[in-house]
Amino acid sequence: METVKKKGKRFLILLLIAMLICGIPLEVRAGAVKESNIAQNGEAIQLEAADIKTESVMKELEQQNGMVLFSTGASPLAANARVELTYSRTIQYENFFTRNFRVKIDGKTKVAYCVQPKETPPAEGAHTAIDYNNKLMSKALYYSWGYPGYDRNTKQYVSKKDDDDDWADDDDAYALCHMILSYLYDKSSADSDAFYGVSSDTIKLVKQVADKIENDWPDAPTDSSLKLNYSSVKATWDAENQVQETPVFRLTAHSDNRIQIPLPKGVKIHRTRDGVTKTYGSERTIKVYGGDTFYFTADKSVRGTWKTGNLEGSLSSFNPYLIRVSGSQDILFCGTGETSNTSFSVTWVEWGKLTVKKLLEDGEKSIDLELDFYDGIQFQLTGNNVNIALKPDKNGNLIDSNGNTTLELLPGTYVLSETSVPDRYREKLQKEIIITAGEERKESLNNLVKKGNFRLLKVYKEDLQDNESIVFDREAGVVFRVWDADYYMAGWNFEDVPTMFKDEITTDQNGEAGTKDLPVGEYLVQQVTTDQNHWKVKDFFVDIEDKTTTTKPITVIGNKTTEVPVKFIKIDAETEKVVRIAGIQFQVYDREGNLIIQQDKKGNPVDTYVTDANGEAWMEAALPAGQYQVKEIKAPPGYALADEMVSFSVNSETQKGEVIEVRVADKPQKVELLLHKQAETFLPDPTYARFSYVEMAMPFVKFDVMAAEDIETGDGTIRLKKGSIAESDLLTDEQGSAQTKPLYPGKYVILEKGLYSKVKQYHLKETDLTNIVTNWQIALQDAGKKLPSQIEREAFETALSKPLEQEFKIDHEGNSFWEAPRVTGPEYSFDSIQEKILQDYLRDLPVEQIEEIWRELSLDRYDVPQDGIVAQVELKADEAAVEITRQELTIKNKLKKGGMKLTKTDLSDGRPIPNTGIRIYLEDQRTVIFEGRTDQDGILTIPELPIGHYYFQEYDAPSGYLIDENLYSFTIQEGIITKCQMTNQMQMGRIRIQKSGESYQIKDKKEYLYEKNEALAGAEFAVIAAENIYSPTGHLYVRKGATVERMVTNQKGQAETRPLHLGKYQIKEIKIPEGYVKAIDRLVELKPGEQNIEVVDVQVNIQNHRIKGGVEISKVDVSTKEPLPNTGIRILDERKQEILKGRTDKDGKLTFQKMPAGIYYFQEFDAPPNYQLNEEAHLFEIKEDGEIVRCEMTNKANPVVMGNTPQTGDGNKIGPLIGILLLSLIALFFAALTKRRDVEEWENQEVDQDK
Repeated sequence: METVKKKGKRFLILLLIAMLICGIPLEVRAGAVKESNIAQNGEAIQLEAADIKTESVMKELEQQNGMVLFSTGASPLAANARVELTYSRTIQYENFFTRNFRVKIDGKTKVAYCVQPKETPPAEGAHTAIDYNNKLMSKALYYSWGYPGYDRNTKQYVSKKDDDDDWADDDDAYALCHMILSYLYDKSSADSDAFYGVSSDTIKLVKQVADKIENDWPDAPTDSSLKLNYSSVKATWDAENQVQETPVFRLTAHSDNRIQIPLPKGVKIHRTRDGVTKTYGSERTIKVYGGDTFYFTADKSVRGTWKTGNLEGSLSSFNPYLIRVSGSQDILFCGTGETSNTSFSVTWVEWGKLTVKKLLEDGEKSIDLELDFYDGIQFQLTGNNVNIALKPDKNGNLIDSNGNTTLELLPGTYVLSETSVPDRYREKLQKEIIITAGEERKESLNNLVKKGNFRLLKVYKEDLQDNESIVFDREAGVVFRVWDADYYMAGWNFEDVPTMFKDEITTDQNGEAGTKDLPVGEYLVQQVTTDQNHWKVKDFFVDIEDKTTTTKPITVIGNKTTEVPVKFIKIDAETEKVVRIAGIQFQVYDREGNLIIQQDKKGNPVDTYVTDANGEAWMEAALPAGQYQVKEIKAPPGYALADEMVSFSVNSETQKGEVIEVRVADKPQKVELLLHKQAETFLPDPTYARFSYVEMAMPFVKFDVMAAEDIETGDGTIRLKKGSIAESDLLTDEQGSAQTKPLYPGKYVILEKGLYSKVKQYHLKETDLTNIVTNWQIALQDAGKKLPSQIEREAFETALSKPLEQEFKIDHEGNSFWEAPRVTGPEYSFDSIQEKILQDYLRDLPVEQIEEIWRELSLDRYDVPQDGIVAQVELKADEAAVEITRQELTIKNKLKKGGMKLTKTDLSDGRPIPNTGIRIYLEDQRTVIFEGRTDQDGILTIPELPIGHYYFQEYDAPSGYLIDENLYSFTIQEGIITKCQMTNQMQMGRIRIQKSGESYQIKDKKEYLYEKNEALAGAEFAVIAAENIYSPTGHLYVRKGATVERMVTNQKGQAETRPLHLGKYQIKEIKIPEGYVKAIDRLVELKPGEQNIEVVDVQVNIQNHRIKGGVEISKVDVSTKEPLPNTGIRILDERKQEILKGRTDKDGKLTFQKMPAGIYYFQEFDAPPNYQLNEEAHLFEIKEDGEIVRCEMTNKANPVVMGNTPQTGDGNKIGPLIGILLLSLIALFFAALTKRRDVEEWENQEVDQDK
């Protein structure tokens, strides 16, 4: 084992050495370095060896593969110029790899390259950099990645590498440039270290680019200057292209030198390079190289001056450096030379602005009536090389074709000319406008409207006859209004019309009147004043024309005598809307109270006017001017008869051709609804174990009355929309009644919202507490009771310190009362004396100490529909047309009920158990509300019980079953028959057996004495059905003759059956204890016991008698067979202990009786005289009860030799003893042999262990 361990250890050592010798991946080597020793320091990774062995492996790897694991101990050489060298990561391409170097010099980081791939890279940190003046290497560095010449020269070769060898990313470009520099550094040697591990294609590419650098491309620039031909320019407007444009810039600089121009928003650059012009959009940064030309364009929105600020050139003076460390790679990079910069600015075009407002003399009308008076007006703006068509918008602002109200114009002089104007205005307008840069010019132009007037002559009569003179009929002082017809048509009032468009004139003494000058157009003429007996002139229209071109003649106006048709309209007094019902009757009286009687078309007299289906009643003829009254004779259905007459006048204020409408208002009839609220109440009667339901007044129930349909009156008004609340929060009083406000007739529903309890809360003061406690003590003394203890008094006072409450109640007989006071705070119950003195005291408590509060109660126990609607009612108006009538409605809340169905079954077989007595209790588990018995199917049904929690209990079980007196809960849910299951366990029986035997004593070694006092174990019994065994429900469990159980008595002589079904059984002893006589079969009946006894026990005592027999021993002469009396013989038990003894009688016999069964011996202990003593013990056995074993024993006489006598046992046989001896010796031999082998085996094991 030790050898194997050594070999394994050597193998591992060799494997580790082989892994180190063969070279392992970088990731594996990293495992030799503890992770805790890896730290990030800038871009460089510093690794420290975890131990001496790892450090030696790392050094070996450094020497073989050129990979450097920098340590913190690296320090630069002392020098004048200091640079910081860092290494970020390894870059690998194909089998070639290099380090990605950076050098920080003068605060700037530059790309650096190693140029000796096979050498070990120098350590990170500070180093000395020396000037490097190799022209070819400087040129190659200029065209390397990270330097100016790369993008325009080397990059095109890198990016064109084959697709499967992509050199397009930065790391690959760095790797390629590293190869090129190393190749040139090795003087273009074909064996250059630069080609270590790369393909022939890559070598070809390196040589191709190196050749370009060496022979084709220009030297690295030494001049970094750059110059623009303009430092500032002004943009001009290109009207054709609608853009601003700058002069062309030219950048004079080396072709690799560039600037980057960030473009502002809205500005584009147009760059020309090698004869190709490209345009770039705004908000980008564009590169411009030496030799490029460019110019800018911008949209009109670009304003002000754009200054670029310093634009730094990309080229600096090229100054290569070399880091040279003994024994390490040379690192080549370029220093930070000076760069040049330039700048320029662009001033964009400046504009002036013009806004023009078009005003109209009649523009107010345009605004008032929302008329477009500007329609048809057009302008032309000319000058300064522009020709722009303009027109006013709806607000009068001149706009161009694009909808612009503000015009941007170049500075100069312009002419604004009105080219089109509507005919109502006098002339076209024109105006010269000067625009200044950077300023906004605001102008307005106003058009004047044409005007004219109107004149009239007023006479009394409309149609003068030939014999009537117009001179004498003229009417002075009549007022007329003349106003613009457009305002009239738009629904304006004369008073609101602007003054410019109206005039009010009054006729002079000659009956003449004339207006002021008004804008031309159509006007309405209205007569304002007239006498009572003549109509006003009907409104008429006139056209007012331009007075400068037209003269209007005077208009003559006359009046007609007043006579007016009258109709009566039935309206609702509340809404003033027409009641459109036929059959309403009216009569008319004049000022003196005379009934107006007219004639119909047939000449019949008419004094009553009846409404049609529109609710209108017309008089047969027009009424002349005068004062009248109308009286309602018959009201419409649903309305109260008007109790007052309505007055009306007929005069000239009524326009000619109009009808006087006399509106007679009736109040709609309403109905007050008196609600009576009753509740179905569950009334238990525990005395008789029954319950009933009674109807009781239900106080303090809150209702809403809601419209069940649209409640509409005769005027067509919907007073309540269907579903609207007519009255809310209607609360029944203490008698359960509530009355609504007057409601409109119609169909309503009553919504029950909540049930409340009215509570009086009493707030006692300190003096009240003292008085109540004193009254209590007095009441106790008067009642002959002992005074309260200090603890009892303090508890009473503590209870009184909390608010006391009394709740209003109504009993099932309708009697209302206040409950006894109770405590709101800690639990405390007042006794009857305390309740009495509290009720007496609280009755006189000041009102300010009593607070009446309401508590919402649950309606869950009542069958209130989910929508709350408990009743529907139709309110009907009284036929007598009385304004307010009353209806009554009784609403009954039914208790939510469910049913209960209890099924009583046998627990064992599930059969129904009839005639079981069941009680139902309330939730308090005390109040009995029902007693009943299950039917023949074992079912008890209660069809209706209020919802809630109840208990059921069995109070009487059928014969043969255990009573289950437990209380079982059940819940009644609305509309559901709750099914309850209850099982009964049958009473069972158990047979207990006490098995006894006999114990005995031997008296004076002469006889056995027996007594019953010993438990008998080991007796086995079979329990056999003595009849068919049925359950109380008639189910056959055991057939007659079937064995149901076997049992064996224990040490106490006891045995019992498992619980058995009640019935008759036979007990049969099937295994008898040794030495006993089998017991007789016993018949046992298991009968029902008391109902709470689960198992009825029947005790059966069974005694077994011992098997008893006797022995009769005859003693005879061996030769003569003569009996030998007085021979001493004893009886030995099975252990040959003496138990009985006696002597043969005269007949040579000795008898012993009642001996238990068993094996015995008899032996002679005293021989008759002259006989030899026979001491041999002779075996005999008693097996059967009552058995007498007869034995004979012979004796030989002295000295006569006795002959052979019968023997009861065997003689001395040595054969078996010799056999046993031989078997023993053989056994000992084999035992010794086995032990020897065991010893040898053990010794061999010991030897093996020693070895």
